[in-house]
Amino acid sequence: MITSLISMKGGTAKTTTAVNLAAYLALTGLRVLLIDLDPQNFATVCLGVETEKVKVSISDVLLDQHNLSDTIYRTNVPHLDLIPADRRLASSDVLLADAPGREKILKEKLERLRG
Repeated sequence: MITSLISMKGGTAKTTTAVNLAAYLALTGLRVLLIDLDPQNFATVCLGVETEKVKVSISDVLLDQHNLSDTIYRTNVPHLDLIPADRRLASSDVLLADAPGREKILKEKLERLRG
């Protein structure tokens, strides 16, 4: 199951909802992978991942510099893993503007990860 919380408007509790929903589902025993797609990387911070220690992020995946599996970080919540965001994500839309099939990059990477 893939669930997305999307809104262009800020301050609508998307990150708070995503982190809490992911944690709840993980605590019920489901394996959960939360992908932080916000350049402010608040979900990454909320889950205790020290942003200065993040070497590879979702930005690297979208720009085809790393595999999705290289970006998965364990969190303190059992069964909940995270693919962190970083500030570079803010410019990835510009860098990907001319990339063919850019709207399917993440979908295809997730399909490969699921195997």
